[in-house]
Amino acid sequence: MKKIHLVNITLPDKNSFLTSRRKSTVSLGNDLSLIFSSIKAASSFLAYVNTELNFIALVLNELYIEVFSHSRRLWLSLDGRYSDERQIKDGFKSFEASF
Repeated sequence: MKKIHLVNITLPDKNSFLTSRRKSTVSLGNDLSLIFSSIKAASSFLAYVNTELNFIALVLNELYIEVFSHSRRLWLSLDGRYSDERQIKDGFKSFEASF
């Protein structure tokens, strides 16, 4: 099974004159980073985020399976409307690209 595993913990630099660099930092992407006073707190937060992201990915995959199966059941009722079928296929392609 595929898993999301983030490991973006920046260790503290005790010699830095900036207070934020003297603490552990967790970077989650999109310029979002959180500062923690200890490495233990940063590691536990990162484990929590990994667990939640894996759960959300599993739910999204189940929704994708359900929507795909419903679209295949409705395929015969499209009556040869190419634009509707094209929109459905484009929607699935954009979802797969973002996943």
